[in-house]
Order: sequence, then structure tokens, then C-alpha cells
Amino acid sequence: IDHFRGFASYWSVPYGETTAKNGHWVTGPGMDLIDRLNGWFPQLEFIAEDLGYPTPEVAQLLHDSGWPGMKVLEFAFDSRDTSSYLPHTYTPHCICYTGT
Repeated sequence: IDHFRGFASYWSVPYGETTAKNGHWVTGPGMDLIDRLNGWFPQLEFIAEDLGYPTPEVAQLLHDSGWPGMKVLEFAFDSRDTSSYLPHTYTPHCICYTGT
């Protein structure tokens, strides 16, 4: 599921605006939509694309969903010393990709 963070909240820009600066955060559908998707498609195993800026709300929703998140090995070796993409920091329930 691309842009999983939108299940928790998303940036909404009113129609006709010429800049995204005039948007605001809106609460997403959360577990209501996740439960519905799991019910409609019980044979599928969803993967949540949870890359980008992590928030506690997104982390909690990912945990509550039971879906695996994503790790990208390529992101592990940038200039940050505490990268959550370093393999030794991976959670047991995640999918690792070598790149994007």
C-alpha cells in the first residue's frame, strides 16, 4: 500500500489553490479502512510503504494493522549515524529492499 502514512493523516489542499502551502493536515481513515481491506481481500498479504518521515501515529497504526513495513538497504549508508535502515535495527516483521 503506497503512502501508508495517509491512513493516519494526509495533507489536504483545497481545489483551486495554486500552492500546497494553503493545505492542512486531515485525519486519515485509520483502522476502519485497514479492517475493510483485510475483510474484502483476506487472501492478500499487504505491505505498507511506510518510508519517509515517521510519526508515532503512523508507527502505531502500522503495528495495529499487523502489516509489514518497508526497509531500504540503500538508505542505510547515508550520512546519518542512527539510520533506522541499518540492518541491525530492522524489526522482525518488515520487508527489506536493496533500493527503490
